[in-house]
Amino acid sequence: MRHQARSPGGEVGEILRQLGLLLERERLARGGARDGGEDRIDLERYGSGHVHKVPPPDSRVQREEGPFQLQPATLARPRPLAMLAAPMQTRPLFAVGILTAALGVLLTLRAVSSAPSPALAAPSPPAPQAALQPTATVTTSSIAGAEVTPEITTLTGDDAFRLLVFDVPLAGAQLRVRDVGMGRDLAHVLAESGASLVVNGGFFDPAERPEGLVISAGATLSPRSDTLGGGVVALVDGRASLAAAEGFVAAPRTDFAIQARPRLVVDGKSGIARDDGRAAERTAICVREQGRALEVIVARGEAPGRGPTLALLADMLVSRGCEGALNLDGGPSTGVAWREHGEVRGLAPRGPVRHAIAVWVATSGE
Repeated sequence: MRHQARSPGGEVGEILRQLGLLLERERLARGGARDGGEDRIDLERYGSGHVHKVPPPDSRVQREEGPFQLQPATLARPRPLAMLAAPMQTRPLFAVGILTAALGVLLTLRAVSSAPSPALAAPSPPAPQAALQPTATVTTSSIAGAEVTPEITTLTGDDAFRLLVFDVPLAGAQLRVRDVGMGRDLAHVLAESGASLVVNGGFFDPAERPEGLVISAGATLSPRSDTLGGGVVALVDGRASLAAAEGFVAAPRTDFAIQARPRLVVDGKSGIARDDGRAAERTAICVREQGRALEVIVARGEAPGRGPTLALLADMLVSRGCEGALNLDGGPSTGVAWREHGEVRGLAPRGPVRHAIAVWVATSGE
C-alpha cells in the first residue's frame, strides 16, 4: 500500500474539527439545549453531513441524570449552513462549536481533494502473441563463396518442371544454417552472408520451431526428433555421409548436420518403396564420390505444386550416381538463390522458410 502524506491544510482542518467537537461536548456537559424541535448533531456520525431531528421532550422521552442520550431518530437530509445559523444567535458557545467544526470539515475535504492522488500502476497491455524464438546465432564464413552454375534439366508433360543441380566439392567448402524466421527472402541471406548459394532447409512444426536435428558450425540448433524419423546428412572432417535418424549420435567433430525425411537414395538404390503419385516441388541433398562431394537438388515447376513424385526424384538421383540422398522440406518452402556471372539469381520460395542452408564453395586455388 502506498503512503499518502497529509498537506498542511488537512492538518489545520483536522485541528479545527477536533476543536469543534470539544466545544460541542462542553455544551452538552452543561446541560445541552433546552428547547424542543432543534437540530442536534449526532456525534457518532459527526462530519458526515447527516442531521437528526429530535422530538421535543415530553412524557414519552425519558431523561437520565448527566449527559442525555439521544433517542432513535429519523434520518433527515443535510441542512444548509444558513439554516443552522438561526439558533446560534442565542447560543454563542453552540454557534462557535458548530462553525468551527464545519470549517474544519470543509478544510479537511479541500485538503484531501487537492492532495495528489497516489500513482496508479499503468494497466498491463494485452499479452502479445508468443514471438518466434530465434535459434542460436551462427557467425558467417570468413571466406567469399565462389560463383556457381547449376545444371538444369527440363521435364515436359502435365507436371512439367525444371531440375536444378548445384555441384558442391567439399574440399574447402563450408555449410552453415541460417535462421530465416519464417521468411522467404533467400536472396537477402545470400547477399548478407557472401555465400555461393542458399537453399531452404529442413522441416518446422506447427509452432514454427525447427523440427529434427540441426547442427551448424559444431553447435546444435535443434535436437534430433524420433517422431520425424527419416535420415541425417552430416559433415565431419570434410566428408559427408547419410545415416538413418533412428539412434543417430553426432560424432564429436560434426561441423554440419540436418535431419529430414525420407531418405530418397540409400547405398546407391532408391529408398522409396512405391510411387504414391503425389507430385510436388522438392529440395534434396545428394552425397557423391564417397562423401567428397555433395549435390544440392531443386525441382520447381512453373506453377505451384508442379514437380516430381518422391519415387521419380529418387530414380533420377540414382541415375546421377548419388550414393545417398535426403529429401528436405519441399512444396511451397522449396527455393534457392545463387551467384552466377556477377549476378544474384534465384527461385524464391512460395511459402515460409524457417531454416536455410548457406553453402560456400571454395574458389579456384583454395
